[in-house]
Formats: sequence, C-alpha cells, structure tokens
Amino acid sequence: MTVERTEYLRSFDGTELFFRCFAPAGIAESESKIEGLILAVHGFGEHSGRYADLAAEACERKMLFATFDLRGHGKSGPRRGDAENLHAFVLDVLFVVNHARSILGIERKRDLFFGLFGHSFGGLLATYAASILQSACPPLFLSSPCYRVSQHVPAWKKWAAAALPRIAPLTPVPIEIAPENISTNPENNAAYMADELNLFSISARLGSIFLGSMQDDMVERAAQNLRSDVTVVFAGGDTLVNPARTKAIMPLFPKGRTRVIEIAGAGHEIFNEVPAYREQALGEFRRWIESRGQNG
Repeated sequence: MTVERTEYLRSFDGTELFFRCFAPAGIAESESKIEGLILAVHGFGEHSGRYADLAAEACERKMLFATFDLRGHGKSGPRRGDAENLHAFVLDVLFVVNHARSILGIERKRDLFFGLFGHSFGGLLATYAASILQSACPPLFLSSPCYRVSQHVPAWKKWAAAALPRIAPLTPVPIEIAPENISTNPENNAAYMADELNLFSISARLGSIFLGSMQDDMVERAAQNLRSDVTVVFAGGDTLVNPARTKAIMPLFPKGRTRVIEIAGAGHEIFNEVPAYREQALGEFRRWIESRGQNG
C-alpha cells in the first residue's frame, strides 16, 4: 500500500505545478528505511494521477515515487490546455528535479537512489533536461519516448500550427486521439477517454509547441549530450509514437551506458497494456530500480 501527499509547487516563473509524492505505507519520509526516489514525467495530454500503479511498484521496493502535472495539464497552471513555449516545459522538469532531490536531502546521502522516469512526451522532456544536466543527471528510464509521431498530421493542422499561434494563439483545436492507438488494452483505452483530467482540446499555441518539440536536430543534439545511464523501453506496435525513429536515435545515446528493450506487439502505453506486455514493461522497471539504474 502507498500513502499519497499532494501540494502545489511554484515553478521558476511562479506557475503552480500540482505535485504528488507516494510513499510506502507506514514509512515516513524521514526514516532511513527509504532507499531512494523516482521522479516521473507524464505524457502529452494526460496527468500525473495515471501513475498510481507504477508508484505502487516503486513503493514496494522502498522507493518514494514523485510526479507532477505538466503546465497546462491536469491540475497545474497557468491555463488548462495551454503553455508558453517548450523551454518552459523543460525548465519545469529541471525545477522539479531539484525539488525532488531536496525531499530527502539526496545530495547529502550518496547511498540513496534517485531516478528520472519519462513517458512519451515526458520522455522527450526528460531527454532535453538530461542533456542540460549532463553528468549531474540521475539515471533515466524512458518509456515510449516521443521523438517523432506516427500519425499523419492533416494539412489543416499543419496550417493551424504555423498560422494560428501568431494570430490567435488561444484558439482551441482538438487533439483527436483514437482510443485504439493508446494501447491494445480496450479497458485502458476506455478509461483514458473517460478521464476528465486528460486533455482532448488544446490551444493552437500548445499544438504548435508539441509538433515543434520533436525537430530532428534538437532531439539528436540532446541524445549526443547525455552522460547518464539510460534504459529505454518502447512498444514495437506503437501507432502514436514512431518506433523506427526511436531505434534510429539509440546509437546516439551513451555507448555502454544504454539498455534498449523493444516490446514487440505492444501499444504506446506499455504500463497500461494487456497483462503479457504490461508484465514485460514492469519487469524492466523493477530491474532498473534494483540495479540502481546502472547499465553496461
């Protein structure tokens, strides 16, 4: 069992970010029984509340599991379905990394494990943040990282992404995600579509930020700047994120410090998949924790 604590953090620009921290039931954060902390960054359009099951896995291993709603998502500010630019997202991740480090004074306790987890767009943001932190970055676990979308972007959306942010940045545009593209688990897909905290409409500005966040040169430069141990687990049957692009990026990651696992046939949300695929993903997550994020 887990105990959840929530609060609002004021990020670098004063934006309120909704923050959650799960702890093993019966273990106070100040007690020596805690062996570390994992900070998770969720995907585009969703929210931190969808990671309670993964938090339970971490807490079973005496870890704290912290996560937060990205700006414009869930219960975070400044405006639902909107953000100013990509830099703000990355700076938020860096801000919360520092906050997470301070929870247990991890910088003063070298025996504690600190790991950074990112799913989908959160995996992209974690990659960018890690490229800035370099050798100061904790070990990474990237789940279906979003380095390129799989779905065809209609011409009108490309036009909207180019023109609307300049003339009417807050114009609402639909995300139009097809439930079957989320995973091969119908129950998970139905739950996603029924979750009112997920985003199904965003500002034209946020749509432009998302589509522009995956520029090839930006992703490749970030990958080349990584200095931490990295575990990448992605879905071979992903129809939201392009798995071929993920494979193409992997040779740019740190040699000898990167572990890459493809779950053949799985859909995008590998931790919410049907049991066979989900267990593979959880097995890699457990291994990452138990090995303290080390590869090689």
